[in-house]
Amino acid sequence: MGKIGVYGGSFNPIHLGHIQAAEEMAQALNLDQVLIVPASVPPHKQMPAYSPSAEERLELVRLSLMDHPRLSACDLELRRSGPSYTVDTLTQLHAMRPEDEIYLLMGTDMFLSLHSWYRADEICRLARIVCAARETERPDKELEEQAKRLKKELHAKVTLVQNHPLEMSSTTVRRMIFFDCAQDYLAPQALAYIEAHQLYGAKRDWTHLNLERLSFHSLAQHKPPRAKHAQGVCLTAQKLAERWGERIDLAARAGILHDVTKALDGPEQLKLCARYGLQLSPFEQTHPKLLHAKTGAAVAKHIFGECDKVCRAIYWHTTGHADMTLMEKILYIADYAEPGRSFDGVERIRKNLYQDLDLALYTGFCMSLEELAREGKEVDVYSMEAAQFLKKERGFA
Repeated sequence: MGKIGVYGGSFNPIHLGHIQAAEEMAQALNLDQVLIVPASVPPHKQMPAYSPSAEERLELVRLSLMDHPRLSACDLELRRSGPSYTVDTLTQLHAMRPEDEIYLLMGTDMFLSLHSWYRADEICRLARIVCAARETERPDKELEEQAKRLKKELHAKVTLVQNHPLEMSSTTVRRMIFFDCAQDYLAPQALAYIEAHQLYGAKRDWTHLNLERLSFHSLAQHKPPRAKHAQGVCLTAQKLAERWGERIDLAARAGILHDVTKALDGPEQLKLCARYGLQLSPFEQTHPKLLHAKTGAAVAKHIFGECDKVCRAIYWHTTGHADMTLMEKILYIADYAEPGRSFDGVERIRKNLYQDLDLALYTGFCMSLEELAREGKEVDVYSMEAAQFLKKERGFA
């Protein structure tokens, strides 16, 4: 009798975090084999933009497991029509391998929702449930409570396996592929396949897009709640450009692209900085939230082929600097005061946007600097110099 692990998911795409988790669970449980099972039609999620076909995702799994003999790709769910329900996969495996003991492997999110899955009671009858739990000094109470619940309500056999997860998600990996910076997340042969077939937007020509297409492809890189903000900045920048005599089309492009890398966390921001040769100040190295301005400008230039005026406005939109260009001023203040912003004092800025752009800008800088001082946070020197420059040039109090 063999011990077979079953690790399912959309694997969109499979990355090194998936592989490490499968290997660690196989080792901990002394499994003979782990079947990696890509879902054909995931029943619990909608596939995002740029998602390849199920067959292409399966091929990526096959390529990624070439150096992992205990792990193998399984196409059971691709050979069925309709939603890819786990209970159907387990039923098929039992019929094919009646003597084997089956272990259903999963991460914490799936484990915590297992009781709500389609025919969860049957799943628990067919397989031992295994959750990869982050290794900590203390047991995870939420996972332990869920294990008790599954045992009591569904008569499940549950094992919690401590592991050392790689901090990555398929969503982040898809963004890093699009930004041409995914080498640390994927097996080399899988990345080569992705680039050769231009999956997830890799290696495609994204230059010379009209505003509608640029908006679609750039907003696809945002977290959904942030997309509305980018659209608000785009519209505000267009209105300001029309009022103050700047290129409306370029203001719109700067607005829609200004936060294109905002969804990335600090480690990913640093990888983009390395990829595009961006030099960082000591302040920036310790404030990764500000790096999306520099990385966004690099992506605007190298991925979307935007002009220098657009890229410079994106580069400076978080801090500003002394003696800013008109486009830089427009994007900075559009980001600060677009209609979705609701912080105290924003109306003071908005009333000056179309009467005195420098006054609106100066007010924004002062409010930001005052907030940082109240919170005891370090101030970026460029923001301070920007405020001092406007105060001197315009005589603001």
